[in-house]
Amino acid sequence: MSEPYPQGYPSSVPATPSGRYPSAYPGAPPRSYPGPDGRPADAVRVWAYHLGIWRPGNGYAHAVPVSSFDHLVTSLTSLGLTGKVSRLVILAHGDAGGRFVLPPSSVGEPAALTTATLPHYSTQLTGLAALLVPKGGELVLMSCITGRGADGAALLAQLSGRLTGTRVIGFTTVIWFSLHGSTAGQVKDTGETSRLLVRGKEAAYRGHPDLDIASPHAKVAFGGAVTSRRIPGDDAVVTAAPAAEPAWLNKKLWQLRCDPGAYMSLKRSLEKQGRYYYESPEDTEGCTKAAGSGP
Repeated sequence: MSEPYPQGYPSSVPATPSGRYPSAYPGAPPRSYPGPDGRPADAVRVWAYHLGIWRPGNGYAHAVPVSSFDHLVTSLTSLGLTGKVSRLVILAHGDAGGRFVLPPSSVGEPAALTTATLPHYSTQLTGLAALLVPKGGELVLMSCITGRGADGAALLAQLSGRLTGTRVIGFTTVIWFSLHGSTAGQVKDTGETSRLLVRGKEAAYRGHPDLDIASPHAKVAFGGAVTSRRIPGDDAVVTAAPAAEPAWLNKKLWQLRCDPGAYMSLKRSLEKQGRYYYESPEDTEGCTKAAGSGP
């Protein structure tokens, strides 16, 4: 049974195979899942942390202390979150571009996640992939300067290539948060690239906005390539086309999805306006001809 058309959604647009309709348009109700992004109805955001003291809130249903990647996967699986995590934030150390430091679970394991040690984490990455929603998931490496430079870009890109359908986000600056207890999400962007420049200024950061994936210092990768625009003060050369949202979230692009010429013309026009969209399988949903219907 199909979902009723959301308010503000054009009734002339055919239903998707899932019987749902994108609803992220002005006047529309909150998105109903499962929809074109494939998220389950009970999808949740999770704040996993190795540093500090945290409580759920700000949209995060769980705040979970973790001591290693193995512990992370085990803890979230035990909570019954397999395939239900829409955004997974992992708060840990970062000491250089391309390095994410979550302690090893046993002697002999790498001390940090890097492009060089990525093969050692195959089992853990498989576990993370199983926890994240099949489409539209986000993995956020909440740490200092892990996303910085070419090394940071390479790590994020390779992770996104292994985690199909998931955006991977890292940051190019030093982050700050209270060690005495906070609500999930309350991490500040200092704007600095060295911890030495942060010392003694902690009180000033309390009034800064919370760091988010929309931060100017957030670097985003999807499908094996960095998709965010060049970041001020960052030395990485980003050659991939910039992107911000899946294309099906744009109402006009969705209406034109079955007309490749008009679709690409509008997409190029939007890019000239600084509005970027990345393509995903949902962009052609409902356009494939039935088998045996001819070319």
